Amino acid sequence: MYIFSWQIDTLYEAVICSIVGLGVVLISMHGMNGLAFVSGRFAGLMLGAARDHIWKGSSPTRGY
Repeated sequence: MYIFSWQIDTLYEAVICSIVGLGVVLISMHGMNGLAFVSGRFAGLMLGAARDHIWKGSSPTRGY
């Protein structure tokens, strides 16, 4: 198998490639978790006023 210009021929190279792949997976999972956290905070910020009215039981369109 070729990865860019590197050909994996031995078990040692395959193990190294697997370890690097696991590292990339862990880093990308943490990155996605961070993006989900930021997206959740942004959604809470944008929907904050509407969410407060829903939890208090009053309607934002009625003015009370």
